[in-house]
Amino acid sequence: MIKKNINAQKRSRGQAYMGRKYETDSAKFVIVEKPGKVLGERCHCKTSGVKCSEVTDETRAEIHKEVWCMSWPQREILVKSLVHKCNVCRHRVQQSESGRQNTLKYNLNIGSGLVPVCKKMFLSTTGITQHFIRTNVCDTKESGPEEHQPKPSASSSNRTAIKEFLASLATMPAHYCRKSSSKKYIERSFNSKMKVYQEYKNWSKGRQLPIASRQVFVDEFDAGNFAIFRPRKDQCDLCVSYAEGNISEATYTLHRLRKDMAQKAKEDDKKRASESGGTVKMITSCVCHNIESDLTPKEFIKEARQNPCPYSVEYLDYSSFQDYTEVCGLKSIRSGRKPGDAQVADIRCLQYTPDVCILFKLVHDEDWKELIVRGNFTSIKHQPKPLFSSQRQIAAAKFKHLQELKPVIPKDIHGFYDSLPHE
Repeated sequence: MIKKNINAQKRSRGQAYMGRKYETDSAKFVIVEKPGKVLGERCHCKTSGVKCSEVTDETRAEIHKEVWCMSWPQREILVKSLVHKCNVCRHRVQQSESGRQNTLKYNLNIGSGLVPVCKKMFLSTTGITQHFIRTNVCDTKESGPEEHQPKPSASSSNRTAIKEFLASLATMPAHYCRKSSSKKYIERSFNSKMKVYQEYKNWSKGRQLPIASRQVFVDEFDAGNFAIFRPRKDQCDLCVSYAEGNISEATYTLHRLRKDMAQKAKEDDKKRASESGGTVKMITSCVCHNIESDLTPKEFIKEARQNPCPYSVEYLDYSSFQDYTEVCGLKSIRSGRKPGDAQVADIRCLQYTPDVCILFKLVHDEDWKELIVRGNFTSIKHQPKPLFSSQRQIAAAKFKHLQELKPVIPKDIHGFYDSLPHE
């Protein structure tokens, strides 16, 4: 961003800067050095009506320097004061075939007043481009009050045509992406409303119907509850196969039924967790409770929630952590061995019990089954060892920083900070 601002400042001052150079008919570009603005050669024209010969080289150099000491808004004002737009005096071809709409007359201020000059003299002296002049002189609207023209409202026939077009688009169910949805997701590969609008214009042209504005189209698009299809995950193989007509209706119905069972199981688990109230496991740290409260940390957390029930708090210390690196040598959770047996992808639920048994379900509403796997079961079912044999030491710098907190915390917990083992 800093380099970008520096280049912008150099360009504004007429100095050489790094800019983009686009390839022909392409959005690709390369960064190249753009040359700075220099005083160009003077003209030697003998055109009637201009007085280029009255402008000396010293005056041209002063004008060039003044122009590139200005800001862009100041240059716009300067161009509008020196370049005047007027009607074409005489068309050399028929007016209906001519692309020329007006004539520009150029002037330079040499101190004693404005002096009319030719186009080449003006451009070479100021260093301003033709594009900048056209933008600020030719493309500006005439000054003066403008009458407000009310925007015509879209006819009912246009809206009816839009509704007919939207109804002709195929929509797809999004059951595999969302639990429920009332939106009508357009099935074709549109990635924006603008793409749908372009298709609507082609559709209207083919039927020789008037084309409504984009805003009217978007209003009808939203009113019809349509949406651009953006799946949150890939479609499953069964849904794609059913859409292509490669699987039976019975297989697809069973697939939908299992999807509903999975959603119900998820909702039941969430409800069960909500009713249990949850458990907050708090690791003792330097920030143990609100320093302005007389409650203990455990009481403080319990007071944090009352509905549906207070939190259940358990303190953790070094003996609460277990080493599971050597507990299980399990390499696969596949429930079968022979071809045709259930694969890992067929498992719908897994449960690990305290006695190190693994239970599974292939269907959500069936009973739990114990996972029978290959391998040495004695090495799988032994208890984990404690991860730490004693309370871990903290770094000396950490201990020092904690001691610095004692002036701003209650004195009754200073002993906790003093008793922390440290290096």
